[in-house]
Amino acid sequence: MSKALNTLARLQRAQIDEAKAALAEVVSARASIAARQISLEAEIADEQRMAATHEDARAAYGSYAPRVVQEKRAMAATDARLAGEEDAIRERLSAAYIELKKIEHLMATQAERERLAENAREMASLDEAAAMRAARRS
Repeated sequence: MSKALNTLARLQRAQIDEAKAALAEVVSARASIAARQISLEAEIADEQRMAATHEDARAAYGSYAPRVVQEKRAMAATDARLAGEEDAIRERLSAAYIELKKIEHLMATQAERERLAENAREMASLDEAAAMRAARRS
């Protein structure tokens, strides 16, 4: 049973590592989206300033604005999807940690049982040796 528990613990640790890697990817992707959103807001402000001061820029802003609105919506949708994935991964990671702790507890309990059984065998052996010595003396 010890080998089985060790195998289960290894598999659980592998699942935890996979979940951590997936979580890191999602968090990184969300950070990239947030950075792009900030950059886009600055770009929009620049374009609006240019449109306010230049006639040519004002005409170009008319085609620029709908494209930016569409890009912002797409980024928001992607971020919402990634937020859902992040929540699911965090739940999976939490469940994996709980399962690992259960396995580790079982391993510790089994090790304690084995230690107690070994102590009992050792005590029985010592008792037998003491009984044989006592029998020889009498």
